[in-house]
Amino acid sequence: MEELPLKIARLLAKSATKKSLTTYPQLADAVGWYNRTGQGLGRPLSVVLEFCEHERIPLLTSIVCASGTASPSPRGVAAMQQLLQREVDIPQEQAAVYRYDWTAVDALGLNTSDLDMNFTRVFGLFASEFLPEHKPQDDFSSVGTDAEFLSLSSAKPVLVAHFCQPQISPVLVQRAETVSSAARLMGLTEISQTWPKISNPPDRTFSNQVEQSSAVKRAWRFMRPPLAISTLVDHKPIEGLRINSLFKLSNREVGEILQYDLVEVEVYGQLREVPPYAPAEPAIHTYMVICRNDQLANATKAPAGNFLVKIGVSNDRERRLQELNGNHIAVIFGIRFQKYASGTWATQSMALEAERRAHEWCHANGTHASGEYFYLHEKQLNQAASFVFNS
Repeated sequence: MEELPLKIARLLAKSATKKSLTTYPQLADAVGWYNRTGQGLGRPLSVVLEFCEHERIPLLTSIVCASGTASPSPRGVAAMQQLLQREVDIPQEQAAVYRYDWTAVDALGLNTSDLDMNFTRVFGLFASEFLPEHKPQDDFSSVGTDAEFLSLSSAKPVLVAHFCQPQISPVLVQRAETVSSAARLMGLTEISQTWPKISNPPDRTFSNQVEQSSAVKRAWRFMRPPLAISTLVDHKPIEGLRINSLFKLSNREVGEILQYDLVEVEVYGQLREVPPYAPAEPAIHTYMVICRNDQLANATKAPAGNFLVKIGVSNDRERRLQELNGNHIAVIFGIRFQKYASGTWATQSMALEAERRAHEWCHANGTHASGEYFYLHEKQLNQAASFVFNS
């Protein structure tokens, strides 16, 4: 892939690891696109789509959504289906994108460090099973680390490494109650407090405190269960420890965990966050731009000595000029606009009224080219600027 499609694909893959949707404006901002609305990103997104289809992997572009929705725009969906020559079930495709291990796609060059996890705040947990997709994973009990766990998780999320006994049924593990040295590291969960922390609550067990003040937000499963508890560098005695008990991992033990491949999995009860609708800023600026390319004017129906002019409104005149000069037609035919005059109004309605008067004047005194484009000669340029923007 070229540089821009690759950058987009990497950004979308990172969003996918967080189970997060993105919008066209957010994507445009992230890649430094000239149009803040995301207009014009269709071509690089098509390249990403073709790459996903060719590699037979979930369609990353399915998580680029219209603002305030959980789906691409109808036009975007239609373009996807036309390119792929098949129907695309967006919710099903998004779910596949979230489940996929994007670190396994060599072309994207992602690794575990790209999953945006904080490994400086990691605890261990002896658990009967690791099934974050199917049931809550928040049943903890105290083993002397309760105060530190609650203090850390009250400020930022902490990670919990789940050590389980995969070859023994959960029922037998629970009956056994105590921990076996054969327990293996199955996955990680990210824990965040969702209730205000209560200092020294009366008559409460640590298990109840954690259950009522914390929640699993994200989860990762190891591709291959890598470690038994007995093989950790700073292995501690586990005699007497019970299932669902927490313990603190040392820095060296966290370093061991980091060596192995993870894939993010769904979390039971977690809903995907829909990006909020962000209304555009009001278009309170009028602008008048001119193309002084004589050869171009001579190749059109422009009267002799006339220039191509566009008059419009925008909420960002500099960005709008970049859009006009960066669209495909302008690039192909060598159309290059320059700023000629502009005005700023108290409200968008006033700006639109000024634009309407400008168009009426150009229709009456110049030659209409198309839409908001007109042919005017030099003297008319000065008259139009003075009439419209300085009245």
